[in-house]
Amino acid sequence: MPAVKLSGVKYVLSQLNKVNPESRKELTKEVRSAAKPIVTKARGFVPATSPLSGWTRDSGAWGSRHYDPIVAKRGIGFTTGSTKPNRSGFSYLAYFYNKSAAGAIYETAGRKTSGQQGKSANPKAGEQFIQALGAVGKGRMAGRSMFRAVNEDEGKVRGSIVKAYTSVIERFNRGEL
Repeated sequence: MPAVKLSGVKYVLSQLNKVNPESRKELTKEVRSAAKPIVTKARGFVPATSPLSGWTRDSGAWGSRHYDPIVAKRGIGFTTGSTKPNRSGFSYLAYFYNKSAAGAIYETAGRKTSGQQGKSANPKAGEQFIQALGAVGKGRMAGRSMFRAVNEDEGKVRGSIVKAYTSVIERFNRGEL
């Protein structure tokens, strides 16, 4: 998902939690409600039946990643919890996620390549797998459910979230909170 850099948010939120916990709760509620349309839309893009034959079996090498549409839909969500800093030192304060293995595979398979040839009895297995799933788009922002929902939103939700955080930072800096 595209990231927006806001400085000082973590500090302001920690201080706001000490000074005015109710305002902190309201902000979290506002951010979550702003993100809800994307989560709902992304869940709507998850196919009701397995896009691949055999992906519904819960045994064998792919047993832990079998496709269950209910699990895949429930796996899509949004959180306002903070992540650990990445290698560049940045962390995320709010982000969309997919905790379903099959949902994540459905989302991103074929994003980098159109199907790698591996050590399979079928050298075109990767390409056939990706073709069966359908178009994913191109580049880092390509996907079939979450990324698609974010792209179709055209930044409206992101703008609402940034506006909510920016507003709290400005009010905090003016001493209004």
